[in-house]
Amino acid sequence: MTCLAFIQNPDIAPAVNAAIATFWNDGQLVMGDPVKQMAGQWGVVSQARILLVDLSYVHDPVAFVASIHTKVHYNQIIIYIGTQNDIPLFRKITENPLSDYLIAPITGQDILNAAAHLSDRKMDLDQKQKKNYRGKIMGFVGSHGGVGTSSVAAAVAWSLAEELHKKVLLIDMDMNLGIQAFLFDVKPRFGLQDVMDAPSRIDAGFVEDLCIKKTPHLHLICSEASLSSFSLLKEEGLIRLLEIVEKNYDYIIYDMPRSLVVKMASFVERLSYLFITTDATVIGLRDTILLSNQAVFYKNVNTVGVVLNRFKANNPDLIAARDFGSRVKVKVVGVIPDATDLLLKSINESKPVAHLAPKSDYTQAVHDLIETVTDEKGFARAASSPFQKAVSTLLGKFKT
Repeated sequence: MTCLAFIQNPDIAPAVNAAIATFWNDGQLVMGDPVKQMAGQWGVVSQARILLVDLSYVHDPVAFVASIHTKVHYNQIIIYIGTQNDIPLFRKITENPLSDYLIAPITGQDILNAAAHLSDRKMDLDQKQKKNYRGKIMGFVGSHGGVGTSSVAAAVAWSLAEELHKKVLLIDMDMNLGIQAFLFDVKPRFGLQDVMDAPSRIDAGFVEDLCIKKTPHLHLICSEASLSSFSLLKEEGLIRLLEIVEKNYDYIIYDMPRSLVVKMASFVERLSYLFITTDATVIGLRDTILLSNQAVFYKNVNTVGVVLNRFKANNPDLIAARDFGSRVKVKVVGVIPDATDLLLKSINESKPVAHLAPKSDYTQAVHDLIETVTDEKGFARAASSPFQKAVSTLLGKFKT
């Protein structure tokens, strides 16, 4: 959702309605006491890029603004509207660099101008933040369960680390049932839940102990927790972990649940690339459309792309790759062939496919994916197979 407005003053509502109707057609206006209305909708509030909040009738607006700033994402734009011309209130509002205050009466154009000004400020802050990054950050999510997301993430991590000698950290974000430790034949370590529960107490030394050094170039964070105490990811913990590790690696790769795309906008915005791994089924197409539509709201995700996995040409039960690519808003950046036998062998031998079969069509397709979205080159290439030639043609058409 682009804009969500909580308005109580009937004199302000027409201007807000005009702004939403003209500039944000997916916006929503909620009439009533904003203190009560927002209290029950923080999950929805966190998904809006722009918040409009009416302070006209709020008893203690300074305290209300302070409470909002502790709950919203750091990158959400907030435009407060009211009738009070109050210096302490204005100071409290502008403590958040992405907040502004408009004094009624206002017009829809006034709201747009404020939103445009704050959007420009957000872009400046994002650029300054990116200058502090060293590593490129990849997130892999599945459109639905069982599409092979973890195997693709493992193959990408292995290829970057062991073939191109990049320093790579692979993080399995499933703390109860993750499989990256199994795929790489390493023993999971306890501690990731501590990062989630008490991020302010986590330092570089703790994270260093959490990392599993599979090879000099490839490190993993894989945790293991009992199902009796099901573990929950928390955005503050994820961001704290990223702040510690991002300057130490060329690539950080997250094998992550798709729920994060909806629930944790601040974390997702920090990704350099977000890959939605899917298959060519009707369910795969539906869920890919839903996830990609949500993801494109996050402007500083440099690349949002689809990885079409387990692809079988000329299968009447699957959507043709070209048709699939034409129905989603984001690019298809990779097409990886069905390789059931290789994947079973990968699991049985606890090796990612890229390690087990470096010259297979599967691994070559992973290399194509990496080269498509990064500046990396230098993979050892086998002679092109009919599948690889077909994929090259498809990706060329998807990109145009």
